[in-house]
Amino acid sequence: MVNDLKQSTFPYEELMTSTCLICMVVSNDSELIQANEEFFNVLGYHESYFDDHTILDITGSNDNWPDLKVKDGSKRERLSTTVKFYNDSGVPVYLKCNFGFREDRVYIAGVDVSMDIYLQQHNTTISHVANLGTWTYIPAQDKFHYNGFFKELFDLTDEQVLDTKVMYDAVHEDSLPIIDEALEKLYFNHEPYDVEIKLVLGKDEKEVWLRIIAAPEIYKGEVTIIQGVTQNITPYKELNIALEETKKNQELALRAINSGYFSFNLVTEEKRYSDSFMARSNFPEDMTREKFFKLVHPEDRDAALAQHKREIKEEGEFYFNAFRVGNEQGIYRHYEIHGFKVFNSDGEPIKLVANLIDVEDKYKLSEMEDKHRYHLRTMLDNTFVRSILLDKDSRIIGLDAKTKKILMDRLGYNPILKKSLFSEILSSFDLLKFNIIDRVLKKGQEYRNELYIDLFENSSTCYDALCKPILNYSQKVDGYVFYFFDLTNRVRLQEEVKSFQHKLITAHHFKNNVLAQITNNQRLPFDKLLAVTQGIFQEEVIYKTDNNLSEGQIRGGEELMGSLDEIINNKDSESLFFSSQKPVDLALLLQNMNTDSINKAKQEEIDFTFNNFEKLVLVNADPVFLRQSLANLLDLFFKICDREIVMIKSRINNDRAEVILYTVLTKQVYLIVEHVLNTHNASEESDTSSFKALGEGVPFAMKYLEGIKGKVEIQSNESSKAEFVLSLPLHH
Repeated sequence: MVNDLKQSTFPYEELMTSTCLICMVVSNDSELIQANEEFFNVLGYHESYFDDHTILDITGSNDNWPDLKVKDGSKRERLSTTVKFYNDSGVPVYLKCNFGFREDRVYIAGVDVSMDIYLQQHNTTISHVANLGTWTYIPAQDKFHYNGFFKELFDLTDEQVLDTKVMYDAVHEDSLPIIDEALEKLYFNHEPYDVEIKLVLGKDEKEVWLRIIAAPEIYKGEVTIIQGVTQNITPYKELNIALEETKKNQELALRAINSGYFSFNLVTEEKRYSDSFMARSNFPEDMTREKFFKLVHPEDRDAALAQHKREIKEEGEFYFNAFRVGNEQGIYRHYEIHGFKVFNSDGEPIKLVANLIDVEDKYKLSEMEDKHRYHLRTMLDNTFVRSILLDKDSRIIGLDAKTKKILMDRLGYNPILKKSLFSEILSSFDLLKFNIIDRVLKKGQEYRNELYIDLFENSSTCYDALCKPILNYSQKVDGYVFYFFDLTNRVRLQEEVKSFQHKLITAHHFKNNVLAQITNNQRLPFDKLLAVTQGIFQEEVIYKTDNNLSEGQIRGGEELMGSLDEIINNKDSESLFFSSQKPVDLALLLQNMNTDSINKAKQEEIDFTFNNFEKLVLVNADPVFLRQSLANLLDLFFKICDREIVMIKSRINNDRAEVILYTVLTKQVYLIVEHVLNTHNASEESDTSSFKALGEGVPFAMKYLEGIKGKVEIQSNESSKAEFVLSLPLHH
């Protein structure tokens, strides 16, 4: 039969013989006419078996095989179905078959899907046993495929379809943040999730807990499919409640196990102690009532005896007492007695049955909590901050000690005990402000601003107010806390500074007017300096914005340095700059300038490093003029450097202090700087305007530094690295 197939003119011979396809040709009566080798390999039959058998003999039931007899051959259509066969060992083999009809023959091509069928059957069995739901979601098509678990869960009919919207709408509001966060991580971070969420289903709003595990499949950075498993864990969640109750009962039982059981006859005073009582307490076997009370802490004896008598007299069967008991080493521990009374026929107590329970650990914990509360209250009551705590209805439930005293003095009652609404204690002046704050807080946002309120003082006082909502586990507002920082002193200081500034402006304005009258009609270099400072201090040109202020300061600084450049070039006035000289610590001066240099470098995005002198270095100079000269040169270097790198080193060389600056310059800039520095001598020339090409303030710096016998030189190498060397003679 196989040989016939090989000799056949069938156009798909290679497809039938060289792939995993199982191919066969049968008649309308289901007789096997031809089949490829894969057919016999999978089913295990020999070709001769079908000499006297049909395909129906290996299907087990005619229901597994389609009806191939159709009277009108033209109406035959292709058919696709899964057929269950049995191999020669009786093991089921499932073939996914496509049927094609031609005249009186049927052409069949199939694939072995036995493993898929077995896996599906196993998954179905597991799903039923473990109460699991399997599902697949395709985001691009918004299609949700699921098994019968979800139909049963949502009580759906065969016609009803479950989609993602129905699922999401059923999520309880407490679980919405959980599922939202999980979906966000899945879609944006491609992270699988494992969450427990609560659903509300049906008209009766039945609550159901589900555990959902899902993992995405990613293609080209996008989530193409999500596969997941869902389990109904409602019974386990309900058991958790019972488990918590059991846990509490176990804790009580554990305390009872660790306690000492005893009985005491109130008439005969006969006592019986359990082994655990004697073992834990290390009491002597001949323990009497008197001996026992001697072991009770002296401070607790009277109170314990009074409590015992009171418990015996009171109605009811329960008994309680508490005191400290010592051991033979004199170490005391806290104990509680929990028990019940036994009554006679007349209703009189005749016997006490109880447990002596060691509660030392509980007492220490309670003591620590009390200590913590005390420290917290002490800290809050002694701070300068006014604090107010409100519940979710804005009723006052907490105040610091100072605020409580202020409000009680003003109101005549304790607003906490009265549970006063916060709005009730506010003036109409304050109420308008807090209505605005209330709207912000109800959105779950905090409020921070400066406020003038009269809540704590008779007059309006400035406070820095911090108002925060208190959120519960569901992120809903459950209360509010207000902190008020008194800014009275700061506001007073600001007003005093402002007043001083006005006085300073007035005095400076008067000085400028006097000097202007003195130098009237005289062309002195001081004219420009007076004009510049007068313009800077005029009240009419006080800048309104930070940007304008910054620009004004820069422009004013440049104008001031320009006027100093002109003054130092005047023969009659240049001596004023060199008349005041004294020993100056150059290392300390550079160190004080370092912070400003670092900030300047950050603004210009320059990588700046500085290595200062390691010891005291004294030079002769005016500290103000020397500092300004160095600052002017450093500003120049920051402006002209090419690769945003400036490094400063220092050294002592030939009895001179040298400050060396390394940077990178373009060739054009280097040539300009080199020409200016090498062809002009500021100390010898009366006009230093040639240095203005390098910027405002450079003429002043060069004139002053050379005037105190300093030198500024420039060198370069082939890599465009420029080296500026400033040297000053040492003081002796």
